[in-house]
Amino acid sequence: MLGRTWILILLFQIQRIGGSTFDYNFQNASTAFISEKEWKVINSLTSDEWEGFLTDAVLSYNQDQRLEKNLLKRRIIVENGSISHAQLLDTLPSDSAQRRSSISEKILKASLCAYNSKCAPLNINGDKCELMLSKKELPKNTDLARQCNEILHNHYKDYHSFRRLLPRHYKDGFHQMFNHLPNPLVISRKLQQLEKENGEQFNDNDKNLAIIQWAQFIEHDLSKPVVMSMYDGSSIECCDNKNYKLQPRFHHPACAPLLNEDILFKEDPDTCLTYVRSALAIGRNNCTFAAPEKLNQATATLDLSQLYGSTKEEKNYMRSYKDGLLKSTNSLKHGEEILPLGPHELIHKFCSVKEAVMDKQLCFMAGDSRVNNNPYTIVIYTIFMRNHNNIARKLKVKHPQWNDEMLFEKAKAINILMYRRIVFEEWLPEVIGNSLATKINNQTARYDEQMQQISNEFGIAGIRFFFSMIPDVLRNSNHLVEYTVLSSRSGQDKNVSPPPIVTYSSNVFTLKKEIYKPSFEYTTKKFNDVLYSLLHQKAMKMDATYETSFLSDFVRDVPPTHFDALGFDIQRSRDHGLQPYVNYLQVCQKIKINNWNDLKKFITLKELNKLKSAYRNFMDIDLIAGGISESPVPGATVGPTFQCIIAEQFSKLLYREEAWDELLPFLNELKGITGADLLCANSNLLYVPSNIFRIFSKSNPSVPCSVSLKQ
Repeated sequence: MLGRTWILILLFQIQRIGGSTFDYNFQNASTAFISEKEWKVINSLTSDEWEGFLTDAVLSYNQDQRLEKNLLKRRIIVENGSISHAQLLDTLPSDSAQRRSSISEKILKASLCAYNSKCAPLNINGDKCELMLSKKELPKNTDLARQCNEILHNHYKDYHSFRRLLPRHYKDGFHQMFNHLPNPLVISRKLQQLEKENGEQFNDNDKNLAIIQWAQFIEHDLSKPVVMSMYDGSSIECCDNKNYKLQPRFHHPACAPLLNEDILFKEDPDTCLTYVRSALAIGRNNCTFAAPEKLNQATATLDLSQLYGSTKEEKNYMRSYKDGLLKSTNSLKHGEEILPLGPHELIHKFCSVKEAVMDKQLCFMAGDSRVNNNPYTIVIYTIFMRNHNNIARKLKVKHPQWNDEMLFEKAKAINILMYRRIVFEEWLPEVIGNSLATKINNQTARYDEQMQQISNEFGIAGIRFFFSMIPDVLRNSNHLVEYTVLSSRSGQDKNVSPPPIVTYSSNVFTLKKEIYKPSFEYTTKKFNDVLYSLLHQKAMKMDATYETSFLSDFVRDVPPTHFDALGFDIQRSRDHGLQPYVNYLQVCQKIKINNWNDLKKFITLKELNKLKSAYRNFMDIDLIAGGISESPVPGATVGPTFQCIIAEQFSKLLYREEAWDELLPFLNELKGITGADLLCANSNLLYVPSNIFRIFSKSNPSVPCSVSLKQ
């Protein structure tokens, strides 16, 4: 090879379902041309130079620690009960995640030392330099190499990095976010509709709120990007306690706050909302120089880890260690159990409340810090906790010789199988369409390495579609619907009187008042109010309009009361290095987008005009903003790009656990289980819709809960 070398980097392989023609087309995305001269720059480095990069990285890391000690001394940390605290609970890192991220951060710093000293002076761009560095192992017998290998091969295999459908997208090719893009808070504000001529037109006439509830529950199971922390585990704060921008000397390098710079707020240009960059994972799962990936603290499988926990400590929180049961409150009253209450010392890890009222705050505990995000999540976590305990009790009757461990593991496995069946066969068809979901469900169960990873695009954007559909309030449905029961279960009498007409009285709750602050007692009646009201109430339409509970409410001289979900998601997509929306649309649809007009096929003129007001260039549209702006695919909830991303991910989640082979005697009994069965068996509802994700109608009749769940 003379003069030049062509390096073909096969970053992404085509993903196919069962060898069929169903092709996601996320494939060999880049061919990097690297000259022999450029390779020589990296290959000529001595071992002393490589070790020097590590030394410089540790010095830089220690310098950050000195800043952190100063911040701690001045108490510039997240205060309990603040807006930042609520955001933190969404992204709360574990101790092992923090350690893993700190090691990855040192590798990043070492790689940047190499880039800045060797590549940048010769105008070798970051993408090329990163690819070359990824071929260079960390010097052996160094502390960082030993720590890296320990993570990969010993104690820290419980967490994985997010994978990528398309290559990382950073200004420097490593980790630096682009600074030319529009402000996320301004985008969020401009995408909202200024006038709502008729509130009903913003509803989805087919879907109820259960589709939202389950989407968030599934997100909690599969995706948990967590934030960086200080050296001692303390949380990082990017704004002061009045939500003003911190002085530069107190700015932590992990901070990328959302600044309120809209022209409407010129008087207060420095107000802000905290955003801390996501924790890091070792890039490419190898101990080399190069860019890191982002850490996913979730288990990356549909295993109800959000309920049971993914670490030994979390699992211990949830188990009663008696008769295979999970902990609960009022556990002696069968059918009226609610989630266990968090002990005082753990409340700040599950609820956003000030110290002064912590003893009075109702706060539930589960395997994930997001359980108290809102009443919808509390209810569905409770449903699956009750289901586990109901299964364990029945197993104990059938198998009195089984000990606690056997009862727990069998009940857990059956609970997971029921959950997976409902997700794949009922929820997924409503989200991506029946035809595509059927193709996924018909593929052969298999296992490969990538099944241990969730895509950035799914976890940071695709599964977050539900925020667009959440209403501000849950209305109280006093009665059930007017449609006659068209069918009954297991040969029941079909001459059942029709449920009465739905009427609405007072609201059950206003969402923004409940986020990480449960405000009402979850009595049997209140629990059922929430459950059957969400089955009756229509979801909001899928579009770029969010309700006020998820939008910042900056007012001059008045601190905001809650964070901005859309602005936060936009910033996080940039933090994770996601490519622009248009690039994913092009791959998914196998087309070329050349201008704004080419988007009219996928986005209504109304939504497109909103995007134009927020972005000067169509190539800058963030994935989350473009995805929620698309018109839903016929028969689906989401548009074509999110349909593609969600389908790609779920095609990797349908595989067989060897441990499930032991459950074959139970599988036949579970085949007919539906979401309606699950709700009936674990609540006091009298009727539920036959399809729990759709509004009651003549085509989706109510069915009675008179027949108990088959287990």
